[in-house]
Amino acid sequence: MSETKEGEAVKKQKLLETRKGKPFGQKLADLAEERNMHSAADIAAALYENDLCFELVHPRDRDVKYLVSKDKDINTITRRVQEHISPSKEAQSVPGNYVFAYSILFDCSMDYLYGKIEEKCPDVEVLDISKKTGLSVEAVKRLMENDEISLDEYLEEANNYGLFDDPECGTYDPELEDYFLDTDASVPKFWSSLIESDLYEKLPENWYRMACALYTSKAVKMVAEEAEKKWDDLPPLDIFLSWVSTWENFHPERPVARLHNMTWEEAYEKEPEFIKQVYREIRYEHLYSSVDRAENYETVYWGCAGKFDRSALEYFHKKAEDWCSTGPLPDFWKSE
Repeated sequence: MSETKEGEAVKKQKLLETRKGKPFGQKLADLAEERNMHSAADIAAALYENDLCFELVHPRDRDVKYLVSKDKDINTITRRVQEHISPSKEAQSVPGNYVFAYSILFDCSMDYLYGKIEEKCPDVEVLDISKKTGLSVEAVKRLMENDEISLDEYLEEANNYGLFDDPECGTYDPELEDYFLDTDASVPKFWSSLIESDLYEKLPENWYRMACALYTSKAVKMVAEEAEKKWDDLPPLDIFLSWVSTWENFHPERPVARLHNMTWEEAYEKEPEFIKQVYREIRYEHLYSSVDRAENYETVYWGCAGKFDRSALEYFHKKAEDWCSTGPLPDFWKSE
């Protein structure tokens, strides 16, 4: 191998080692599937229909769309896309104009296609916030949407009593749209208050304790159920001896009785039914203990659930009380 080729191979290997995520071709195929494009022809047709993408990938002999040449243009683009969608295709061997066009078509970052980052999002600000906070890109997008909830439906009865008439508007005039107080509530502000509270750590801590207790309870029950299925089987000798040893280590006051002073190896060969009986007794004790532990973990689970509920209810009750006094609505029960 020449030095030039060897250097190129080393460079390519380094690029592969630093690439984040799948190869370019697989990413392209996944992005297409997400948008119900199931073939290179589907992608090519979409590139053709998108004017900006067409400017980037149009055949060399024309940069304007002509209806008579539409099929020919799409076929030309399809052949190029087919090369790019190969599962092992790397971005470095795809022309930059096509990478740019794909990023536009699929609304993703070119850095994602090149394997520099793992997130598809093309918004640098969103990516930066995601990286700094640990929130997912989708969570950051939701917060940045700054959604509001209309409270009109929930305050209809209070509104019937005229509690929301804005005194600054003077005499009621139905033509004035701002006559009533604003009853739209900010969703991000709600979550902001929650994050600032003690629940920021308490909620996930209790939830993880619940989840771990549930996991352990299910696992212990599964082990017990599997053991019951093999209740009458003669275990391998080494497994049997391991159980006997474990039992006697934990229960030295209750040693396992042997048969006619035989060694366990002798009894295993000559009296398999006796070995089965001993094994069942040891396993029964273990299963009984396992079921008991599973029930204990269920108690932990529901205890955490109760604590979870109490913490959340206390917080939300206090927040509702504060909102009534300091929120945007009239503080009608205080005297002037």
